[in-house]
Amino acid sequence: MQRNYRYYMMFIFSSLVFFIYMLSFSWWKIGKEMSENEWGAFRAAAELPETFALSVFSFTAIGFLGGLAIFHVYLIVLNQTARENFKQRYSNSRNPYDKGMINNIKEALFSRLPPPKINFRAAVEEAQDGSIRSTKSHTNSMRMDGEGTSTMQINMNQEEI
Repeated sequence: MQRNYRYYMMFIFSSLVFFIYMLSFSWWKIGKEMSENEWGAFRAAAELPETFALSVFSFTAIGFLGGLAIFHVYLIVLNQTARENFKQRYSNSRNPYDKGMINNIKEALFSRLPPPKINFRAAVEEAQDGSIRSTKSHTNSMRMDGEGTSTMQINMNQEEI
């Protein structure tokens, strides 16, 4: 699975919650105005066009985001990427990355992220030819908690950039 999959899923589910919130309060406002003024549905839509449009938009967004969320939960459970699923890569054979439903969910959403491959704190300078090069070898360290604390170091030399 990719590094950012858990953040993507958080984005999808938080967007879904946001649109459910908007839809529920749009319906609440339309229902309140209908009962207070004894309007019908068409009159309420004519008197509250922005609220009606917001509820239609939210309902549509919930449908699309709900389908997207269900599809990606399905992919997480199978430990597949969308490309592998569309190409039906493992339709005739067993997926070698499938570790079972619970372990796939743990791996995708709750496992430790590997250290980044790019050192964003590296000092760089522009050369005379316009290219950008690293000036020094920099060390990026990441602490990994376990029984004790160990440090993983990534050295970036000028040749590697």
